Amino acid sequence: MKKKTEDLLNQLVDQLENKEDFDKVRDQLLKRGVESLLKSEMSAHLGHVPG
Repeated sequence: MKKKTEDLLNQLVDQLENKEDFDKVRDQLLKRGVESLLKSEMSAHLGHVPG
């Protein structure tokens, strides 16, 4: 993993105070990851970036 990514993850983990915080971050990361994959898939399917 890149150093910058590792540093960002460490900062995020340091801010988690309980299981609920972790669950919220996990859900947001999953949502954003799926959205990013769908956008990429549509760009590849359409042959260009939307907009």
